[in-house]
Amino acid sequence: MAIHPGSILKEEIRERGLKQRELARQMGIQPSHLSEIIKGKRPVNKGVADKLERVLGLPSINWMRLQLAYEYDLMGLPRETGVIEPVHPGRILNVELSRRSVSVSELEAKMGIPTGQLDGLLSEKCRLDAGLALMLEAAIRINASWLLSLQNEYDMLMAEQDASFMEKLRHIRQIAAAL
Repeated sequence: MAIHPGSILKEEIRERGLKQRELARQMGIQPSHLSEIIKGKRPVNKGVADKLERVLGLPSINWMRLQLAYEYDLMGLPRETGVIEPVHPGRILNVELSRRSVSVSELEAKMGIPTGQLDGLLSEKCRLDAGLALMLEAAIRINASWLLSLQNEYDMLMAEQDASFMEKLRHIRQIAAAL
């Protein structure tokens, strides 16, 4: 069952005895913006997650993971119990285009980009950059910040699975500890 992070935020506000208006003021956002998040009509993006961490003391990454879990559940993507596996944004786009019955060429035309430009992303062979994420958000209304957070999570997983890179990090940490 998909649970929007706004539901959890609503409970947190209730448990702390806070008023939504006051929390919005402390976060520096409009009360209507906070209300939309709580109602599940707006995603928790990185900026909001950082503000929640600053004001409530709850880690930003946890808010982003809750949003990611919610998005996975909505799209029917599998995830291991208790662990959210990073997914390449190309997989999300493939699922979304299929669900909407939109062809890649239709999307490229809508975005005004050359035919074939999305191939690397959709085949999960290249990275998503901020410019393309913003164009995708404009074209198919998938939050650009969320897509970029997927890319970052995916990149981190790939780096952590690279044994030689992890050995290099271990070596750097040993040197740094001696400084």
